[in-house]
Formats: sequence, C-alpha cells, structure tokens
Amino acid sequence: MKKLFLLVASLCLASLTYAQSYSIKGSLIDSEKAPLSFTTVLLLSPSDSSMITFVRADTDGNFLF
Repeated sequence: MKKLFLLVASLCLASLTYAQSYSIKGSLIDSEKAPLSFTTVLLLSPSDSSMITFVRADTDGNFLF
C-alpha cells in the first residue's frame, strides 16, 4: 500500500511539473508578407504591462519564448 501511494504521489508531482512548462512561438511579417528579420519581441505582464522577457526574431521573422 505504501508503494502504491508513493507511485501515485510521484505521478501527480510529475504531472504538475510538466503542466507548468510553456512556450510561445510565432512569425513576424509585414503587410507584404515579407519576414521582419531581427525584430525585438516583448512579453508583457497583462496586469501592469511590465516586461517579463524579450527575444529577437531570426532572419525568417520567427521567434520562440
């Protein structure tokens, strides 16, 4: 019974850790559908618009947080 409890507890903790990971990705293009190379992309907090982090898009306009 103790082993079963430890197994269930381990699975629950592992799923909580996995559930907290995230990623945001996208592609930046202009009005003529050309990629916006090396553009800075900011991730802002919705409550007060403070910056959380930033990345720079690659040559194809793709970014990943």
